Amino acid sequence: MKTVRESTTLYNFLGSHNPYWRLTESSDVLRFSTTETTEPDRTLQLSAEQAARIREMTVITSSLMMSLTVDESDLSVHLVGRKINKREWAGNASAWHDTPAVARDLSHGLSFAEQVVSEAHSAIVILDSRGNIQRFNRLCEDYTGLNEHDIIGQSVFKLFMSRREAAASRRNNRVFFRSGNAYEVELWIPTRKGQRLFLFRNKFVHSGSGKNEIFLICSGTDITEERRAQERLRILANTDSITGLPNRNAMQELIDHAINHANNNKVGVVYLDLDNFKKVNDAYGHLFGDQLLRDVSLAILSCLEHDQVLARPGGDEFLVLASNTSQSALEAMASRILTRLRLPFRIGLIEVYTSCSVGIALSPEHGSDSAAIIRHADTAMYTAKEGGRGQFCVFTPEMNQRVFEYLWLDTNLRKALENDQLVIHYQPKMNRPG
Repeated sequence: MKTVRESTTLYNFLGSHNPYWRLTESSDVLRFSTTETTEPDRTLQLSAEQAARIREMTVITSSLMMSLTVDESDLSVHLVGRKINKREWAGNASAWHDTPAVARDLSHGLSFAEQVVSEAHSAIVILDSRGNIQRFNRLCEDYTGLNEHDIIGQSVFKLFMSRREAAASRRNNRVFFRSGNAYEVELWIPTRKGQRLFLFRNKFVHSGSGKNEIFLICSGTDITEERRAQERLRILANTDSITGLPNRNAMQELIDHAINHANNNKVGVVYLDLDNFKKVNDAYGHLFGDQLLRDVSLAILSCLEHDQVLARPGGDEFLVLASNTSQSALEAMASRILTRLRLPFRIGLIEVYTSCSVGIALSPEHGSDSAAIIRHADTAMYTAKEGGRGQFCVFTPEMNQRVFEYLWLDTNLRKALENDQLVIHYQPKMNRPG
């Protein structure tokens, strides 16, 4: 009898047994209409507490029971609904005992949620606390070739991970479930296209069943091509396009890393500059010059130990990085390179000779970072070039002094010429009698 009375009261006041309700962020007035598409024609003033309860609804359809005052009578109703936009909540109302209507409204909401999960443009997997699969959406099926109904309840660790990965993931999973914090993880997943890298954004939710059940919603995006593009850009940014060797930027990072992990061992840098390369390049063209650089790089590599690194910072210059080395070992390497580069290089029908000047610097005595050690090796190389080319020099602090003196003299002579500060004095020559 009470069921009929509540349903009748609802109909008499609102014109429907299952009216549509709406609440805004700015008002505690609950507005009713007979259907979702018609304009609201009835309103009820809610208490602040009642309005706050409705505003706790999320975008997932849910239900709450509320006692409303209608025509000076208390009417218990179910409000089934969700947050529909940034500032509004809406849904359908039913009398407290009208369970078929409540079930229907919840079913519609759940059907919508199921469709969103199924058709989302993300690979969505829902796991329980043991790592067993509870949902596996359509995109997951497309990627893996597996059907959801075949793998429900199976362990995600066994299906998609190696033993080592599974053991680590199980440990992490227990920690994550205890903390309940959202997190992101990148995982390689076997798919029909081979191994693909996915970025999973993971969040914990309560089941809402009344039991203390927590599930992990994993939303994955295939980032394989993005990572490959990033890796290609990284390689391009750190590789010399002519020789395929590391460039200056990459070499600086390698030198800094070697110095930081030297453990009291010496790190050496050898700076090489080809002699006469500009003349060869001008005479035979850039294509010939590029091939010569490639051949020279192979020749230098043949003189190095397996753990030594060759780079081309630019132009006709090369750098060698040697870790855990000594001055004598670097001098021996420089001698091997000089001997090899005295031999001719044949490119097509043309045979050319080139040599090089070599500078050597070591860390820590000649510098504690890549900038200092490269600069000092460069200074030693120019000293070798000034001494007659085709030889090597080890850096000494006196070399810097000569460089500073040269720069000071060059700068001040140029200023003197600009300011007419140079005066010519003629010194007569005389023969002394007798």
